[in-house]
Amino acid sequence: MVSISDHPFSLSGTINQRAATKTFRKTNRVLVPDVLEENCTALLMQQFSAMPDWNLVFRNQRKHYDLSTSGFEDLDPREQADIKQSIYSCAQKDFGYMYKNYPIFDLVQSGNCIELLEQFLNFLNSSAVLEIIRRISGIKNISYADAQLTRYDPGHFLSSHDDLVEGKNRLAAYVFNLTSQWHPDWGGNLMFYDDKQRVTDVYVPKFNSLALFAVGTQHAVSLVSPFARCPRFAITGWFRF
Repeated sequence: MVSISDHPFSLSGTINQRAATKTFRKTNRVLVPDVLEENCTALLMQQFSAMPDWNLVFRNQRKHYDLSTSGFEDLDPREQADIKQSIYSCAQKDFGYMYKNYPIFDLVQSGNCIELLEQFLNFLNSSAVLEIIRRISGIKNISYADAQLTRYDPGHFLSSHDDLVEGKNRLAAYVFNLTSQWHPDWGGNLMFYDDKQRVTDVYVPKFNSLALFAVGTQHAVSLVSPFARCPRFAITGWFRF
């Protein structure tokens, strides 16, 4: 578990906790707008522009792969295209994903995380934030949060799933949306399904909003369009026990 230290982050004073709680209790999910103070989002966006090499994570032939982006780009273009086509083909009939990430929680454990992102993880694990999440969700046994920074480029996606993985102790999933001026036409929308795979709700990744939903909820991130003007950035993870 990470230690809690000073951090430059704070929640916005405009959050309507009562309304968020009411929505979550009714639907098991909520999208909270304007969740962080403006100076906090500015710090994170500045960090994104200075990121070192990302990981490219994807699922192919029912196996998880985690490669450096530079390593993937060093492959022959034909080999890159073949891998992508295989990922898409497999996703037609099974769970699939492809996106870039920076595994904040894992790197904190190994002592190799960028300082600002470690501070954001500490912020998520502060008693004040955890108590607000418990209050909104009604999930009293949340004890800590993990985190990863994600970047969805054109062609990236996350197909429908419910986040239930034995032994992971996940209780609620979260997404801090951190891309300014994102347009719904560009894809990358968080989509929710019922048990008949019908779309019941869609959260566009509006800048500085927090999507929070109960684990067990069927959801997906739609394919990012080839004409998207920028990557879709977010900090995502789970509140766990």
